[in-house]
Amino acid sequence: MKTRIKIWLLVSSLVLISSSVYFASSRRELKADFDTASSASKKINNPSKSGNIDAEVEVYPFDESVNKSDLIVEVQIKEKIKETDDPSPKTIFKTEIINILTQKEPLATKEINIMQAGNSKWSFNDNKLFSPGEKYILFLKRTVDFDIENTFWILGEETNIYEITDENKIVKWSRPQKELESFEDKELNFKKAAEYNEPDKESQILEKDGFQDYIQ
Repeated sequence: MKTRIKIWLLVSSLVLISSSVYFASSRRELKADFDTASSASKKINNPSKSGNIDAEVEVYPFDESVNKSDLIVEVQIKEKIKETDDPSPKTIFKTEIINILTQKEPLATKEINIMQAGNSKWSFNDNKLFSPGEKYILFLKRTVDFDIENTFWILGEETNIYEITDENKIVKWSRPQKELESFEDKELNFKKAAEYNEPDKESQILEKDGFQDYIQ
């Protein structure tokens, strides 16, 4: 009788160990399959990039954005100067100033450099990178201890990027603000907003002249 009990216990132990090994092995295989699928999906969706950085950006009330900015300016993108990954992916563009809306300190030049989050390998919140010839109104802060002079970074990134789409239309890339509703192009916001909107990043189409007058 004792011998049968010992044999039964031994068999039960072997079954339990075998089940544990199979479970652990299955989990490893499942994780490997998930990682492989995620990697493959990333390559298929955007073969030219390593990936996208999803980040929370601080969204300021409009008047606070104006007050915090060292410079609010209308610029045309001239060319890409360089890319960097230190301490995070960024691209620096040379731009030509078209119009200065506000400034805390006078500028000695009509050309400034603008640092945009993301680069050719890593996108930032799925934002496109600037391209030569494009025009924007940007809310800027001056960089500190950066190796290229006259370089500014964008306060709130996509929340304070206003792309000029024609002579009197601008598109706020992300986070519509109630303070700007009086300058909205109501018709275009209904008809054309889908061209600019992305998930969790609703745009706002505005009349350029009213927007600029409000800032100044």
